[in-house]
Amino acid sequence: MKQMPFTSWVIRPTSSCTALLTLKTQMLDILLNIGDGWCQLLEPQIVECKDIQAQKLPPKVLLQVIKFPFDINQCPMLILTLSRTTM
Repeated sequence: MKQMPFTSWVIRPTSSCTALLTLKTQMLDILLNIGDGWCQLLEPQIVECKDIQAQKLPPKVLLQVIKFPFDINQCPMLILTLSRTTM
């Protein structure tokens, strides 16, 4: 299931050092919690990602885990956004 291009994306601060990143595609919405040096997959809750759903992972690790089920391994905007928001 190819999830690019995104139809929209939004970054919403939730505190002085965290934010929610919502990526909307034609098929689903991907919701990530972002903090200082970590990201957490909140939605969608799918079987392939159930083991990491509650974990705060470094951005590169999270991208490696979700690239297959969401087909986003060639997504420069997501990589740039995650790397800039987790410095």
